[in-house]
Amino acid sequence: MYAYIYARFSSADQAKGSSLERQLHNCRTFCEAKGWSHSTSRELVDEGISAYDGSNRSGHSSLAKFERMAHAGEIPEGSVLVVERLDRISRESPHAVVRFVSSMLEANIAIGIASNDRLYVGDVPFDQLIDMVVTAKLSNEESEKKSERLRAAWARKRRLAADGVPLTSKCPAWLYKSDDGTRYLIDIDKADVVRRIFEMTASGRGRSLVAQTLNKEGVPPISERANGWHPSYVQKILSGRAVLGEAQLHSLQAGRRVPQGPPLTDYFPPIVPHDLYRRAQAAIRARTLKGGRRG
Repeated sequence: MYAYIYARFSSADQAKGSSLERQLHNCRTFCEAKGWSHSTSRELVDEGISAYDGSNRSGHSSLAKFERMAHAGEIPEGSVLVVERLDRISRESPHAVVRFVSSMLEANIAIGIASNDRLYVGDVPFDQLIDMVVTAKLSNEESEKKSERLRAAWARKRRLAADGVPLTSKCPAWLYKSDDGTRYLIDIDKADVVRRIFEMTASGRGRSLVAQTLNKEGVPPISERANGWHPSYVQKILSGRAVLGEAQLHSLQAGRRVPQGPPLTDYFPPIVPHDLYRRAQAAIRARTLKGGRRG
């Protein structure tokens, strides 16, 4: 019997840990104990994708592709899809879990669960069906509780941020956190460079010329990781609104950074006057509409 191993994790913290390697190891061991043929070429992984909202069963996810291939006859009939636990497949409602399992069985693909040595194949016995529904319900309720805690945590973060409490040590390169951790402070020299970038832009210079000018003058980059000034980093500074004191909170969803609520105003110390910011943006728009010289 050919075995296809599926592993999934939803958070960035899990990516840093051993979740993926643990899942793969347990599934490989399960396959070997059953005598099923498995290989790394038949291992499917969805990284940073949630099973609570069904993201791992839609679009271009590995599991969605496998389901489509199974019904298209591209997966050998009689194969088995192996997962560490049932909630790796889905944390949606029990109805959604049963629909997926039924979909696989209709395509003559069995499902093996390594954690409880369970194999769903053919006509699932009633006791196994009940066990599947109960397991799916518990996983769904656990995810709902996590979602509620996450919403409460974000609400608390926004309240603290509104009161001027720094939420993280990460901040724009022209700022740094005070020793007591209660506020962000301005690095005067770096802030002067940022304001100069906006002034040069407002006067009509493009980002490439701004970067060339700063490099020619030997102005140190404000980012410790940067090796000189580059047009892309100049653009990043010009397009951000942190220079006005604004901050946008994000969370990781389905592997992407998603904005959480509207931007926070007066979160960072502003370093660029609004009038200068508007003039720089107007100059950028004018250059975009006008277009550059053809090479």
